[in-house]
Formats: sequence, C-alpha cells, structure tokens
Amino acid sequence: MAPVRIAVVGAGPAGLFFAACVGRKVPHCRVTVFERRSDQTPSGWGVVLAARALQEVAVDVPELAAAVREEGTYWDRLDIHHRERTSTAQVQGYYSIARQRLVNLLTEDVRRFGVDLQFGVDIQPDSDLLDPYDLIVAADGVNSRFRSPLVRERHGLETDLSTNRYSWLGTYKSFDAFQFIFQETVAGWIWAHVYPDRRGMTTFIVECEDLTWRNLGLGDMSEQATVEFLQRLFEEALGGHALASSLPNSYWPGWKRFRRVPLGPLFGHRTYLIGDAGCTLHFSVGSGIRKAFGDGSALAATIARHGVTQAALQACERDRL
Repeated sequence: MAPVRIAVVGAGPAGLFFAACVGRKVPHCRVTVFERRSDQTPSGWGVVLAARALQEVAVDVPELAAAVREEGTYWDRLDIHHRERTSTAQVQGYYSIARQRLVNLLTEDVRRFGVDLQFGVDIQPDSDLLDPYDLIVAADGVNSRFRSPLVRERHGLETDLSTNRYSWLGTYKSFDAFQFIFQETVAGWIWAHVYPDRRGMTTFIVECEDLTWRNLGLGDMSEQATVEFLQRLFEEALGGHALASSLPNSYWPGWKRFRRVPLGPLFGHRTYLIGDAGCTLHFSVGSGIRKAFGDGSALAATIARHGVTQAALQACERDRL
C-alpha cells in the first residue's frame, strides 16, 4: 500500500505544528512543507499562548510545550493605563515567546520525524508540483491563495479590512504583565498592546483609528520619524527604552489594517485550510496561535483515525466550524 502523501504550504507555526502532529500520529505519511521564502528569516515579533492551551500542546508535541515553559515569559496580570490611572486585573496565565524561536523549535522537531522542508518554492494552487499529493494543507496565512477559489465556490464569503490602523513594533524594555496603554493626542487616542518578554524583544503593537492616523500625518512619516514620534508618545511607559520597527534582516511593514477572514469552508478540492488561511482572530484576543495549533491537531488526529478520505475531512471541517 502506497503511503499517504501530504503537501503543506507555509512553514509558519500552523503548518509546522500540523507536520509535527502528523509525524507522531501518522508516521507512515510522507509530509513535504513548501515555503516561498528562501530561508527562515525572522518574521514578526512575539506570540502568546494561554497556559491552558499549552496543556493541549503538551499532548501533541510535548517537547515544544516544555521548551515554551522553560524559555517563554509567564504572566497572569493585565495592566490598563488610561490618563493618570492604572487598573490591574488578574487573568488566566499566558506564555510569551518570540515567534521566530517558536518556528525554530518546530522546525527542529519536524526534521526529526523526516518531514521534507523545501524553502524558496512558491507554490500556486494549480502547480504541477502538487499533483502527486493526496492532500494539500494550506497554511499560507491571511493572504492565502488557496482560500479564495474554495470560499467563492461554496459560500461567496470575502475578507474585509478593519478601519483601524496598527503597526507591529518591539522594545527591549522588560514588563512583567500584559500592558494596554492609552495615550491621548490632539487628533484622538492611540493605544499599545504590549506582550511581555523578559528574555528578548517585547512586542509593542500600536493601534489607532484611521482618522487619527490621517490627521497626525502618520501615513506620510518615514520609518524613522514614525518610531521617534511613538517613542515620545509612549516615553513614560518605555522608561527611556527605544522602540524598534523591525527585526534584524527583516523590514518594517509599516501601518496595516487588520484583515478579517470570516469562518467559512475549510475543505475542498484536496485542500484543507488551517490557521489564518481559514479564519483570523484579532491580535487583541491573543488566541491566534492556539487556534492554529488546534486546527493542525484536529486535522492530524482525523487522518490518524480515518485516513485522507473526503468524508473524514468533511467531518473534521464540521467539528472546527
């Protein structure tokens, strides 16, 4: 009997976690991960994972859970700064860890299980390279090229953009709790979502309404001018530490609008969507990685129990919707 062949498009946390689960649960599968970038250049700052979610990860990939507990920053407090007042609340425990470190840990793991990682291969939905595979797992993120044909055929759902603007930044300032910092300007409020990281670069996401962004001229500012403006604005919270607009060997993506991908169909035409390719969760919720891992775990468990059949994959889709 020929082994099942699975192609994963995207070597981010979603695709790699799925590959790690398959390596353990379905060792007879042959998994190939295609990544359009030529290497694993740092992308993004930090990610957060709830302690309860980490317990779920420990069931599937125990080595990863142990590494996150050892290397990550644990926090269970939320500080909200508004004008001259700070409010504090206890929240469920979370771990913060650099996104690149998480990707590196997963990469090391899947290689141990014989997963074939191919970098610098830009896979299109109609690529001949996909012909030999029994299943294509699209983990290519919010701008997935595999989602549109599937969604249009079954639901006609489209993505949309939020009106707010946001920019991912970082700082070496160490925090011991999640920070939600509001600053008032002449053109309206600007606020920061801060994921603490005591061992590396703390994630500092700045967000504001589109009108505020326009009236302050943030869209016309250079990268350096933007960073200097935001450093002055959040000077007290930063305590003299600088903001960084990009990681080494990467670039500043500028200001973005959050792309909302509504929950819709996940399976069709040998293709199954996981992570942000299937549905996005706003960064303020702090559950994007948990959902990505949950998608991969559920799909791998389905394949282990029932194989790569249309009925099984449709059942998995129903469970995730």
